[in-house]
Amino acid sequence: MTARKNGFTILELLGVMAIIAILTGLGVKGYSLARRQAKESRAKADIEKIRLALDEFRVEFGRYPEQSEAAPPPRLDFLTNAVEGLELIDPWGESYR
Repeated sequence: MTARKNGFTILELLGVMAIIAILTGLGVKGYSLARRQAKESRAKADIEKIRLALDEFRVEFGRYPEQSEAAPPPRLDFLTNAVEGLELIDPWGESYR
């Protein structure tokens, strides 16, 4: 009679490790896609808030804020008081201009 050894072969272990690696790769890709979409959605919402605040400015003062051609792109600091909860930093760490 031969004794039977319990356990897994190296091929079985490699197969399981490959499956785990593939599933992990798919999960990481899905997570990064979800993060990118969330950042884009937040930026779109912020831009919509800025648009609405600019429209409010136009209604109240009869014009949009002015910008001279020689000046750098205008900073939107005046909007922080107009729109509650609006951060003037986009999801990628740059300021809105």
